[in-house]
Amino acid sequence: MTNIQMTNLAYLGEGAGSEGQVRNWQVRFAISGPGLSTIIEVSVEAPMDDVGGWKAQQRALERLRTFLSAASEAADDMQIGFPQTT
Repeated sequence: MTNIQMTNLAYLGEGAGSEGQVRNWQVRFAISGPGLSTIIEVSVEAPMDDVGGWKAQQRALERLRTFLSAASEAADDMQIGFPQTT
């Protein structure tokens, strides 16, 4: 079974973004499963009223879902070559 947990939410500051003035956040996810463990950090912009980072978390989760879906499709298409042994 694969487990995904948000492990960190970091406020990076304010700046100009695609929605005007925004708050910049970084959300860290820990992903683990049989024989696999990794950390993925997702950077997102959220509106200025997102003081506690709730909207940032939702955006980061959606971005993570999109990434994992694309990675799954890429893995399905991937052909793995193994070195020949003599």
